[in-house]
Amino acid sequence: MVESQYKQESAAYLLNGHLDPNIASNFGKKTISPLSSYALLLNNITGPGLVAMCVAYQHGGWLPATSLLFGAAVGSLLSAGFLVETMTRFHGNEHFEGRVEFMEMARALFPRWGYYIVFILFLFNITTSNVSAILESAQTLDQTILMVFGQVCALELSPDFGVVCVTESSIDIDSVFGENIEYVSVGFVALAIISIPIGFWNLEENMIIQIFSFIALCVLLGEFCVQFFNNGLHPEYLPVSSLNHGAGATLGSILFNFAFVVTVPSWVNEKRKDVRIHETLSSTISTGTLMFALMGCVGAMAYQFPNGADLLTKLSMPSQWFVTRVLAQLFPPLVLVPGIPILSIIVRYNLLENRVCGPFVGNMIAVVLPWLIAFLTMSGNKLNIILNWSGLLTVVPLNFLIPCAMYLISRESKGVCKMTSITTTLGDSKEEAAAAAAAIAKEKQEVMMKNRRRDSEGESGGCTISWRSTQICNYGSTEQDPSPGPPRKYHHQPKNMPKEEEEEDDFQDAVAPFRVLPCLSREQSHTVAWIVILVVSLINCTAIFFAVSELIRTQDTQDGIPPPPPAEGILEALNPSRRVHVNSTILSKYGAHA
Repeated sequence: MVESQYKQESAAYLLNGHLDPNIASNFGKKTISPLSSYALLLNNITGPGLVAMCVAYQHGGWLPATSLLFGAAVGSLLSAGFLVETMTRFHGNEHFEGRVEFMEMARALFPRWGYYIVFILFLFNITTSNVSAILESAQTLDQTILMVFGQVCALELSPDFGVVCVTESSIDIDSVFGENIEYVSVGFVALAIISIPIGFWNLEENMIIQIFSFIALCVLLGEFCVQFFNNGLHPEYLPVSSLNHGAGATLGSILFNFAFVVTVPSWVNEKRKDVRIHETLSSTISTGTLMFALMGCVGAMAYQFPNGADLLTKLSMPSQWFVTRVLAQLFPPLVLVPGIPILSIIVRYNLLENRVCGPFVGNMIAVVLPWLIAFLTMSGNKLNIILNWSGLLTVVPLNFLIPCAMYLISRESKGVCKMTSITTTLGDSKEEAAAAAAAIAKEKQEVMMKNRRRDSEGESGGCTISWRSTQICNYGSTEQDPSPGPPRKYHHQPKNMPKEEEEEDDFQDAVAPFRVLPCLSREQSHTVAWIVILVVSLINCTAIFFAVSELIRTQDTQDGIPPPPPAEGILEALNPSRRVHVNSTILSKYGAHA
């Protein structure tokens, strides 16, 4: 039996964050509709990653790029499915009626040191992803203001204090203000005013924004494709295979575009009952994969992409339609910015659910801290390499390896994982909650005694999980305890099940319990999980090898101050936020003097 490590307050008051009346309002309800689910997941999968696919296809070739694209899609689908199936292993959440966040599973399934490592990786990865998204969005917004109005201003804090305005952008620096000053720009302030308040909302309350962002994504994608065909397609720009200089970028940008798995538990916790997990995950991943392939192939045949260029650079050129240039500037705020509050909300959920801190501190860490770090690193290219390497080293473990490991550990455990939850409502007092906790502790003891009796009789322990069937085991009241306990649902394969119960069991298995691979046996599912771990680990190690080798080769062959190395482009592709910005050279040459 896998026991979760939980905190106790007075009177054995078992508290998961979402069941604490003092902080329960910081979690959303189960109201996310099928349309909202589709928009949320598709935005997490695609978004800024679309503009990097053209470079990946052109530098790596369409055959290896497409193979990796569909392989990453299958791997992410399996990893997300394994993670969701692990959620059903928790007592009281077999049918997703409770709440189990990503770090709650890590706390229950891993030893204490493993939980701490996963928690640090989780917090570091999502925080740096948000910082990178904030930096790129704010700097792009500054560049857009410069292109439209001919100048952009900021409040300079260091080395001098005052208002500074620029009329042309820096050629080699992401920030239009250079890297030698500390400042607060108009773009940063505008972005903060929009995004920070939304970060304090719950996930369900953000669905309107996600739907709007999804619609904008479809409109932008359609208009860009029309522009591609208008420019004319050149098949010679798209080789079959060209795994040389751009191999690292191909591997990284494709694999890391599917870094959405860590956000899946929060969505499952707040989806409506009529949202089908299998259909939603498979349809969104399939749609996102087709979008990637379309943009990669068609975009790669429409333009030539030298090292360091991206799709928005090409779409912002004066030779393109005016509406295309405008939409290229709107791409980051419409597609990238809506994802910033989502990541903040997920961090807050996990902090509060694991009782790491209270609501105020949780909001400061999840919402305010990324903006503070971004403010301190706004000038120049600060933290770019750190942010890029953090994505390279943490995205794959969090989104592919750890979900599969959780699944394997949960399936090896006997019985169900005990979640530190109590059956209560917001109106219950602490005395009532403590009584409910005592009732669950008594129920737990009865189940353990029943397991021992079955073990002594040579049977498998207790109501263990076999995903072929479902049975409701009610270890409620006894003669000594007249107060009935709530029925608890476990999964097992009873012997000689009557036909009526078998039919009811098949119905419940079809509509409620989740299996990522219902057609496979337990051993076969284990094999698939191990294959995902091994293949994704190999791809990640290959991407690291290419990035490091190109960085070393560039440093060895350049004299003096080298130009931006190819590895920087690779690392930008590996960045979890898929850095997107309008090339400052194009803006300086055409936009600022227009």
